[in-house]
This record gives sequence, C-alpha cells and structure tokens, in this order.
Amino acid sequence: MLSREWVNKHRLIKEFLDQFSPSCIRVSDLAKKLRMDPRTTKAHLEVMEVDGYGAFTDDNKTTFCRREAIKELAIKFSELAKSLEPQ
Repeated sequence: MLSREWVNKHRLIKEFLDQFSPSCIRVSDLAKKLRMDPRTTKAHLEVMEVDGYGAFTDDNKTTFCRREAIKELAIKFSELAKSLEPQ
C-alpha cells in the first residue's frame, strides 16, 4: 500500500511537469525546484515512465521528457528527414 506522503510527492511532480516544466527537464533541476531528494524524484519519474507519461533520454536517467515532447521531436525529425530527401 502506498503512503499518503508518496502519493502526494508523486502528484506534486506530475503537476509541476504539467504546468511549469519545459518539455524536457534534468532530474537534478526538477529535484531542486521541488526541494526533493534527487533519488526520490528519479524514483517517481521511473514510475511515470512505466505508466507512459514520459521517458528518460539517456541511460543514466538524468533527463526526463514528457510524452508530448517526444511526439513533437519525432514530428520535427520526420519533417527534417523529408526536407533532406532528394527532389
């Protein structure tokens, strides 16, 4: 069973990402802004990744991007690839 404190921290992180975060954010920056331990912040983001909310962009899990940001980047890469195709 999850503790109320855990649920509240999880909600706080998600609300911050939804309202105030750029598309991607370093875990250490997010932890500082929310005054949380970086390990705790990373653990919550790992759960959010499993839930499909976003994903880490590197093997060390130092940067987290929301799903919407990943979709936007994919579209931009696709458009760039099309513009580079020979006519």
